[in-house]
Amino acid sequence: MKKIPPVTFYTDLPELDDSLKSCFLNEMAACGAEHLVLTSSILGSMLGNHDLIKKYAAQLKSAGLDFVDSHALYGAKWDLNCACEAWRDMLALKHKISLNIAANLGVKSMTFHIGNDFTQPEIPEKVHMERIFSMLDILLPEAEKLDMVIAIENSWTCLASVDKLLEIKAAYPTGHLGLCYDSGHANIMDNGRLYPQGPAYETWQPMQTAVPRWEDKALEKMLKEVTVCHLHDNDGSGDYHNLPGCGNIDWRKTVELLKKAPRLMAIQSEVSAVRHRISCQQLVKTFADLFNDGEEK
Repeated sequence: MKKIPPVTFYTDLPELDDSLKSCFLNEMAACGAEHLVLTSSILGSMLGNHDLIKKYAAQLKSAGLDFVDSHALYGAKWDLNCACEAWRDMLALKHKISLNIAANLGVKSMTFHIGNDFTQPEIPEKVHMERIFSMLDILLPEAEKLDMVIAIENSWTCLASVDKLLEIKAAYPTGHLGLCYDSGHANIMDNGRLYPQGPAYETWQPMQTAVPRWEDKALEKMLKEVTVCHLHDNDGSGDYHNLPGCGNIDWRKTVELLKKAPRLMAIQSEVSAVRHRISCQQLVKTFADLFNDGEEK
């Protein structure tokens, strides 16, 4: 039977001092966690201080943990559609360095945000797409050299809609480009219709679209090319990064579909445990229960 990919956990490690960090890592391991996410905040600290690469690796190894998947730095100056032409060459270089750092730590996947459009509605969609393609033209050869996969993530904006991600993927048949399915973002584009003042409306209306193009088949559409998933819950009214079961996502359906994803490399808990005061034990157990301890029966 098909083996379920490793479950990885988002953490807030850079906010902890070394003693608390060791305590937290040991607690996660004691609760059954084996893998963590090389988050954008951890990666950012490593970009600023390369000595932290070996330090983090040693700290995780001491607790019996490792990094499996990663997330690129993101935001207006980091996304693939970055509009600052004077910065884009440096951006490409920093992302290439990030890919190399991740590869050095044994990571095989890095998720990228393609970027937003609603913050700069004066820029035509065609220009956004050209910038995304231009950056991927630079980054994909580096990913291939490192035997890594770049995954582009769905959001609740026009530009990062499921259909746009599929359009981008269709332009690159390489196995080094995949999709990242974010359950919370997808739910905003489904159950977000219940909230007329919700985040979906806030991002689509600046793009002259009064009612967002709701999507209730995001995972089904993406499934063939999903290489990593970011799993967390909400009720459609906001991107809360809560524990599965605390919102209105259909988790039985989600898990059944993900088990059929042919390219899936990692299952990431992107739950914000600190924000919601969730214990390590509850976090790890929730995902173990969700995926039947990691294997199909």
